[in-house]
Amino acid sequence: MLTISARLASCVVLVTGIILSQLASPQSAEAYPQDPRDCTRSAIEFQFKDDWGDWTATEKSLYTEAVERLEVDAKNHKGNSYIQVAEKPAPFNEDVTLTLKLNEDSIANVGLGHSDSALPFGQGCNDVWINKNINPSLNAIRRNTWWKVSRHETFHIAGAHHSGKSDSRDGDGPPTMVTCYGVDYPFSGVNTLSSDDEAYIGWLHNGLAHRQIHPNLGFEQGRRDWKAKRGNLIVVTGSAVAQNGSKYASFLATGTRWNSYIYKRIRLWTGDDDEMYQSYGYVSRANIATTASAMTRLYRRTMIEGPANGCSYEDGIVNPNRLFFGGNWVKASDSGMDTSIAAGNTMQLQAGGWQNPPEADGYVLEIRAYGKAHINGNTTGLRWDNVTGVGT
Repeated sequence: MLTISARLASCVVLVTGIILSQLASPQSAEAYPQDPRDCTRSAIEFQFKDDWGDWTATEKSLYTEAVERLEVDAKNHKGNSYIQVAEKPAPFNEDVTLTLKLNEDSIANVGLGHSDSALPFGQGCNDVWINKNINPSLNAIRRNTWWKVSRHETFHIAGAHHSGKSDSRDGDGPPTMVTCYGVDYPFSGVNTLSSDDEAYIGWLHNGLAHRQIHPNLGFEQGRRDWKAKRGNLIVVTGSAVAQNGSKYASFLATGTRWNSYIYKRIRLWTGDDDEMYQSYGYVSRANIATTASAMTRLYRRTMIEGPANGCSYEDGIVNPNRLFFGGNWVKASDSGMDTSIAAGNTMQLQAGGWQNPPEADGYVLEIRAYGKAHINGNTTGLRWDNVTGVGT
């Protein structure tokens, strides 16, 4: 049992998978150490069970608020939730039973929470315990801790392990699966998933081929997690153009086709595993009169574990709470600049070849979609959908 939870993994996800037969077959690779060995529930139904102490209305309400984010915040390329979470009235055939720890069991002795996802395969995935001594009604810090622990333990039931300290969204507050924090750590007062949480849910529960490395690949959540370099990015609702779902991105470049792009990042703990990656996306130009150029690239930057900090991790990830970045960005995958993009609403896959980087504790992976389009010499928007990196 760890300070906040019971198992560990990081972040990431399955793939956007349309026309993936066009991708070259990757070489064989070992499974991620973070791959689920136990629980993989995508439909979580729960009820509150009182063991030695009653759940208060506040505890129930805050727990429900926290775990609903697993469904609300993480969407696939069609705009649908990966995970369904619902409270069911008793009696019902229990999927997940939530149990409150003994009041007299101190946090120092039993930790903040626990799930039975660490049990041998087939014997667990039914129970979550949360320590009543967190006392979320005490103050805002305790409320935020309750949110984090509630979601953390339930995310284990969905297949997640632990992560490092900071999220890839510019290194902001800890993702849900962080561990080794005490009860009064000042977690964010915003009850939402991090970008790495969203990506990780997709890694575990998207049914497409290969693995999606980034969240919000289909722009179904607007601009969330996306940024632009030398250009203006807007998200448009238009199912006739969108490859899947109802939205796509329109990027109006202000620089050249080589230095204007949209991008997003993810932190991926690999545990020195052997994996292969490539860039992936669909692009279209506006109409028959448009000239356009586009390409995708996947960049990587090494993450290195720091010296021991007293927090032990499984699966080859020892101290991701002390993180160092190794070197500059390295281009891992490049589709090449394509100038033959079809007119109209046709989406065309832009994919680089598989690349097997050196083994490392982990990587920051950044997907970029470059390009520029013109109509009669005037710059116009280049349409993108389902843009991500994919892994084996």
